[in-house]
Amino acid sequence: MKKRSILYWMCLVSISLIWTGSSLAQEKEKILFASTIIDSEIYDDESKYVGEVDNLIINRKGKIERFIIEYCDTKCDTLVSLPFDNFKISDEGIALEGEKKRISRRPEFNYYDEGFHPEYFYRSRSMAEPKYPQPRTYYWRNLLDPPTRGYYGDQWVYAPAQYLASVALNRPLMDKDGSRIGTVKDFIFDRGSKEIEKIIVSSIESLEEGIEIALPYKQLGFTSYGVIYDDVPENLSNYIYKKTEE
Repeated sequence: MKKRSILYWMCLVSISLIWTGSSLAQEKEKILFASTIIDSEIYDDESKYVGEVDNLIINRKGKIERFIIEYCDTKCDTLVSLPFDNFKISDEGIALEGEKKRISRRPEFNYYDEGFHPEYFYRSRSMAEPKYPQPRTYYWRNLLDPPTRGYYGDQWVYAPAQYLASVALNRPLMDKDGSRIGTVKDFIFDRGSKEIEKIIVSSIESLEEGIEIALPYKQLGFTSYGVIYDDVPENLSNYIYKKTEE
């Protein structure tokens, strides 16, 4: 009787482990990481090399709209943009669905012509001006703002309709008052909706070294000093990111 009881509990544990593993695998299939998409190689339906992902265009709501591709034909320095739906992403890599000729017919993409300035330096409020200066088409750091001054809550924050993933990744994440939260490490996207679900933040000021958190996505603001995230939760320890989510 005792042996049967032991076997019974062993079976339950095994079933539980199998179910947990299966559940984690299913969750993994539903998500994408920005860091694993950028710089990834792209192949066509015949497994021929097409190019690599240079960047992602994300809209204000956090949805991937387009891939910017470094296309390789006679040479590998031509940038084009294609909608997310033109690609199939799996553990094996990124595949271009449809004809490779589709890329060659696309007009060349230029960051500056499209309004995407890779540096993303935005003008902050001048210490010498009593009123807000009107934001301009291109934002830069005011000469009166020394780099050590930092961001304060009374400054302009740029909230573009679209932004580049590379502009947010590896930059300081701050609250609306300019207090540093940590560093934007990655974005987790839902594979179905193509929208950012979580922002992975590392180097947390208020937590132990090595701990990362996963904050729900909210519209981001950009300044020359970092990325602004409004309404930061009071207890960040409730948002600790578990590596098993990857």
